[in-house]
Amino acid sequence: MADYIGMCRSTWFRVKDYDKFMEGLEDVLMEDVGIDRNERDENKITIYGYSPIPHNIGNGEDYEEFEFLEYIQKHIAEGEKVRITEIGYEKLRYLTAVAYDITSNEIKTVDASVY
Repeated sequence: MADYIGMCRSTWFRVKDYDKFMEGLEDVLMEDVGIDRNERDENKITIYGYSPIPHNIGNGEDYEEFEFLEYIQKHIAEGEKVRITEIGYEKLRYLTAVAYDITSNEIKTVDASVY
């Protein structure tokens, strides 16, 4: 069985409170996903990584689902919009490409996957 290889990247966006945002991610399996903070605006961040968008809390076989997109929506600053793009593949049997546009009011999905 092949492994799914995914990567993700977001635009820069502001959260209401950086420390509260990061506090809620303490138990989330971030694997190879990072969050960078803007040097001039402490609440402005970007998310990126050589891993799919995080979606689990816990470790090993003991984990539960985590709604990362909804978590961002809860913490995004009013008037901000972020686009998170994820691409991936499994032995070139299929390619995935999906973008999520997130505001404090809605989450839109654009799927351009090829199966």
